[in-house]
Amino acid sequence: MTERARSLTLAALIAALMASTAWISFPTLGGIPLSPQTLFVVLAAYLLKPRWAGASMALYVLLGACGLPVFAGGRGGAAILVGPTGGYLAGFIVAAVLGALIFHVDTDTGDKTQLRGSTRWVIDATGIIVSAILINVLGSAWMVVSAGFTLSKALAVGFVPFVMPNLLKGLAAVLIARYLARVVLADKS
Repeated sequence: MTERARSLTLAALIAALMASTAWISFPTLGGIPLSPQTLFVVLAAYLLKPRWAGASMALYVLLGACGLPVFAGGRGGAAILVGPTGGYLAGFIVAAVLGALIFHVDTDTGDKTQLRGSTRWVIDATGIIVSAILINVLGSAWMVVSAGFTLSKALAVGFVPFVMPNLLKGLAAVLIARYLARVVLADKS
């Protein structure tokens, strides 16, 4: 399989997995649903180069914007993009691209075999933290704009409750991605 075909297949598969698990969500005190989506953002960033990771998340957002019920809680439609949770959706795309840039910092080819041990874990931890924080920052910032929240209220309902769960989902994604890269995708990472 060519690199392009592999990337296209993985990008579409990750977008489909993200869409198909949208119904798994739990409301929080602020009304922003807690879902497995961050896991798939980090998975895309780890397994794909930046443009493909971004394309995977953009495909997911496009499917939801077209009305398919693929957003958290099984919702869909373009109105959600400009609603209070729209910043998280934009954050998925930005975080996937930036996360992929961090995860693939060691080489232009994406071959993670060049870095091992603690260096690899530092890069992975940085990618997880940056991706999770970026999603929450963009989501909270958009709540200030779209819902008229004060910055402190937006952080209280859109950032603080999600930091630890998103970091844990990011760690799970990296562990899953390492397994997939080693066993399924025959990458030596």
